[in-house]
Amino acid sequence: MNLGLDNFPGSSDQELIGLGSRAIDSKQVLECIKVRTNKRLNLSHRIKAMLMTEIEARVSGNGSNL
Repeated sequence: MNLGLDNFPGSSDQELIGLGSRAIDSKQVLECIKVRTNKRLNLSHRIKAMLMTEIEARVSGNGSNL
């Protein structure tokens, strides 16, 4: 089962606000937050879909025994 966690960014403050050699304006910070939030939502929906598929398979295969 591959959830694509390798592509899921970390949550370091340095990554978010761009400390270091490059300056990031507020629009870029907001875009970064938006992208990260969307990735979290997508991952959450994928996990939910996999769980629902598993539950449906167990219910249809074993009657009402989970």
